[in-house]
Amino acid sequence: MSLIASILTLTNLCGSVSVDTFGGRVTSYVPAGGEEVLATLRDGSGGIALCWPWFANDGPEGCRRHGLARYREFAVVGRTETSRLSELVLRLVSDDDTRRVFPHDFALTVTVRLGETLTVELCGENTGATPFRVTEMLHPYFRVGSARECRVRGLDGCRYRDNVHPELGDGRTWAGDYAVAEGSKVFAFADGRAHRWDLVDPVLSRVLTFSSSGDLKTVVWSPGEASGKGRNVTSKLAPGEWRTFVCVENGTCYGDQSYELKPGERHILERSIEFKVTGGSNE
Repeated sequence: MSLIASILTLTNLCGSVSVDTFGGRVTSYVPAGGEEVLATLRDGSGGIALCWPWFANDGPEGCRRHGLARYREFAVVGRTETSRLSELVLRLVSDDDTRRVFPHDFALTVTVRLGETLTVELCGENTGATPFRVTEMLHPYFRVGSARECRVRGLDGCRYRDNVHPELGDGRTWAGDYAVAEGSKVFAFADGRAHRWDLVDPVLSRVLTFSSSGDLKTVVWSPGEASGKGRNVTSKLAPGEWRTFVCVENGTCYGDQSYELKPGERHILERSIEFKVTGGSNE
């Protein structure tokens, strides 16, 4: 985490969003007439974290989980604000420090747009002379009433991988809604499928609707009661804190699904979040 707060806030008639320039992380999103959408954990992590240019442990041996972007300071290169659409643009470029762990030249741009929805766009560009491979994720922590009660709607027909039993592969197909209480799974978006799905929270009586592009997978993750011992937990959770958030991520994860950026090429990963108050558990 950054030792010095570097939080910038955009506010308009559609709500407010706060962004930390350290890591390019969205730390808060409050839609107009609604409550906080994102979870901030006891150790200060949470929000919408960035995983680039590797996800989980896909990076070089001995490197930190989830890439280098989340551990670097971004420069502010653009900011516009109107009554119904505001935008903040941050950029991270390669330097001697990044090349120690990732020996390639790049420019990584994060664009945060606040309108009727919140949109986060992650654009990675190869500015060097040699190609490199990337895995990436937009890694949001959503505040929920109870992780046990939440479900994800819209994954029907998607192939999936169970992180508890990776030996079973990713050839099985999910049917119906996905109950978060079942644990962590990685879902592959079907070919030609619109990338639009929901996180349904009956305790807080709200639905978060997501749309995305530039991705292959979504990861639904709740660490569960064993989170204090789990090797996949980057954050330091307080007892019971796992119940207060659910992560629904999107991107390209795991080395066998990486993509290549040739010199001069760029790739855009995007995610939009729409907030809706519901009438209860049957929504």
